[in-house]
Amino acid sequence: MLKHFALKGASCALLAFTASGAMAQGTGDPLVEQFFAICGGNGVEAQDRLPGLTVPLSDIPTYFEHDVQRSGENHRVTQFDGSYAMRAIMRAGMDPNAILIKCAVASNLTNYDQALASLSSIAGATTRNVGAEGELRRAMFVASEAPYQIFEEADGWVSIYRLDVMISARNIDPDYLREGAQPVPVPTAQ
Repeated sequence: MLKHFALKGASCALLAFTASGAMAQGTGDPLVEQFFAICGGNGVEAQDRLPGLTVPLSDIPTYFEHDVQRSGENHRVTQFDGSYAMRAIMRAGMDPNAILIKCAVASNLTNYDQALASLSSIAGATTRNVGAEGELRRAMFVASEAPYQIFEEADGWVSIYRLDVMISARNIDPDYLREGAQPVPVPTAQ
């Protein structure tokens, strides 16, 4: 389900996505802690810029390729301490008037089961397994108004994504527009 945010506040909040303070305790899982520190959540505000060095297009991990292609030039993938981070900004496929921001961290510091258990306990939400039998595992859930996805990647890697729909031009209250709200340009990934 898409979450519509006010245009006026979207530019200020664009890269500062936070989850509820109820998630402020530590996770004990290194990948989950990296993920929340970079992408926001668990009582921590997202970083404005991804840590580490920018990864050339030819070296981007295969599991980030689809999002990088969908975002055109509006993405950044970095490598730090043997892990990867990605931020990609694109039009949402289900609502072409909405902007979707995907923030992800991938690492081999943990295994899928441990990371999933940690995310589930923090979110207090039931995960929904979406992978088919015999495939690499994946799950998703919604917590603190943000959807999360976790994927078991090849060679023991795990990736975790946070998705934020930041702007939608649909169903905007006309009174709000009369107050002087202005559409904002598509942000850039940093």
